Parts: sequence; C-alpha cells; structure tokens
Amino acid sequence: MKYCLLIISLLTFNAINAQVVLSASSFYQIGDSIPIAIDRIPEVFDYKAQSDGNWDFRILQAPYKSYITLKSPSAGQAYEQFSQADMVAIHPGGWEEYFQIRRGRLLLLGTFGVDPLDMGIAFPMVYDSALPILQTGMKSGDQYQLSTTAATIFPADQLPNTTLRKLPVIPDSLRIVLSIEQKVTVQESGNLRLINNTYEALKVMRETKKDFKLEVKTGRLSWQDISALYSNQEKLHPPSIQSHHFYTNDQHGSLVDIYLDPQQSNTIDYIQFDALEQNIPAKTFENETASVLVYPNPAIVDAIFEFDNFPTANYILAIYNLIGVEVWSQPLLLTGDKTIKFNVSRLNKGTYWYNVKDENGKIIYTNRLFVVKP
Repeated sequence: MKYCLLIISLLTFNAINAQVVLSASSFYQIGDSIPIAIDRIPEVFDYKAQSDGNWDFRILQAPYKSYITLKSPSAGQAYEQFSQADMVAIHPGGWEEYFQIRRGRLLLLGTFGVDPLDMGIAFPMVYDSALPILQTGMKSGDQYQLSTTAATIFPADQLPNTTLRKLPVIPDSLRIVLSIEQKVTVQESGNLRLINNTYEALKVMRETKKDFKLEVKTGRLSWQDISALYSNQEKLHPPSIQSHHFYTNDQHGSLVDIYLDPQQSNTIDYIQFDALEQNIPAKTFENETASVLVYPNPAIVDAIFEFDNFPTANYILAIYNLIGVEVWSQPLLLTGDKTIKFNVSRLNKGTYWYNVKDENGKIIYTNRLFVVKP
C-alpha cells in the first residue's frame, strides 16, 4: 500500500527565484562518481505544489548510498554496440547507459543490462534515434515531444530454462522490439534544499510510455509476433510513468528524481536523490554473495525487500510466524537485483521469519522481520 501524498507547506528560503537556464556544466562527465540514495518510503511531499518554486528535500532518508560512475565507453560491457558513445554511466547493480554529447545536448544512445520483460537475460537496447536528456539553454516553459525505437536479437539458448518453458513455442532466436514515446515539460525554476546546501534548480517533468513486442524465429520461417501469447502482458505494455527531475548548473546530473506510482498517479513510488551530504554507509555491489536487505525493520506499514546478487532463477519469498506457519509468500524471478514493497499492516505485531527458497525448495537466505503497531 502506497503512502498517500499530503499537501505540506514548503519552507521559504527568503530568496528571489532567478530563471535557471541549463548549461553544459549540468551534463555528466567522464570521471564523475555520483553518490545516490533512494527513499522508497518517502514522507509526505506535495510534488504538484506550484508555490513559489521552493523545494525542501531534507526529510529524505535511505539505509545506504551507492554510486553512478561515468567512464570511457570502452569500460562498458556493451561497448561494441555503442561505438558512437562518449561515455558510459554504470549504475548500482551493473546496468549501463551510453551517452553522447553533440551540439550542446546530452543524448542517451541506449542501455545494457536492463531486463524489462523479466526474461532472465541482460541485453543491449540501441536506440534508432538518441533521446535528448539535457541541452544547453533549457529553461522553464520549454516542451519537447520525443520518440525512438530499438530492437535486439539473441539466440534462445541464452534464456534460462524457466523462461523458455513459458514461451508458446521453442524458437531458435528471439527479437525484442521497443518503442518509446516521451513528453518533456520544463516546469519552473526555484530553490532546492538538501541537507546542507541550497541550489538554484530547474524542474523537469517527463511522461514516458514504453511498449514491447516479442518476436520469434524458427528455422527458415520469418519472424512471428507472439506478443499476444506471452504470459506477462503487463511487462509488454507497462503503464506510462511520470517523473520529476531537478537539475542545477552547480552539479553534474540530477539533484533529485521523483518517480510516481504508475498505478496511482497521486502517490510517489520512490525518490532518488544526491547523497553527497548524507551521512549514510556506502554499499558496494562487487564480489558479494546473494543477500536480502529489509528496511525499515521494525516495520509499521511497508517493508522494503532488496535482493542483491542472486543468480538468475525463480525463487519464493515467504514469511512465517514464530511457530512456523506461513503467513505470506510470493514467487519471484530474480535477475541479480530486485526490490519489492510488502505491506505489513495485515500482520499482527510481533516477530516473523522470512526466507528465500530456490525452485528446489532450498533455503538461500533467511532472517527476522519485526512488525510494530503505532
């Protein structure tokens, strides 16, 4: 259950808001190591407030921070598919974005490592036309309508057996076709407050719609569209996502990114924010074994389960009371890292055990979950 947003009064910083016009100093640069954190249970914040352009994000919290690193494109796993890239952004968990800077624009050429259909495979998506993320001269009032497509082909034997069994046919090859439609609205300039600093920032809203087609090829037959037969239609046609991003000329990349729940447009799903000023531990993703982080723990309303470094396979997450009775379970296809939110209000106050089992029933991970009532 999502927290409903409540209108709050934003602090006034007693400053006259100047018009922010973005320059190239807001673009990523090779060598950047940007600390980020994610508040998956954000406190009340009125993202629609159009007050006087003052935004106070000091209330945001997260259990740890991680890093987006900007490197030469040759450091990326899919460099050969992105020969025109100027840099690669390597995100926590290892997925990648490839960028190019041309004529005062920061262009996204595509991605690698994202598994949008939960098929258990990481693949590159090279956009037919690059998506402009930022551009010099960007200011409030600007609007853009963007679109692109991408397609990737891979042999069926690269898929896990659990995924192959879900397909209506056993093909030789698969092709995933992606189409993206995006509306960009630069809303307003204002003052943004983090822990210790205030920034002159520009607020940008993006409305993004993605659609996928799944095609197969067997023998000498032509490509066949099997999208209508695919079991997970929600992955092929996910709902539109609205997000709000705050940029400044004083720092590379965004300061804050608000992502709304695509199922409930009046609630925030999560907020990613710059963690440079946050006194929280850093989390690394290299050379780690499979693990599950649960927070907050004790939980009152929602508990976040973060799964890290799990081999691609099907699992079951289950919660038990102290006498061993299962009170909740959910099947999961994990492809390394995944996050789910579980509403604990259905449980009584007390101590519970949770575990993650593989397809053979072997327990991979177990720990305690504490539930409290206000």
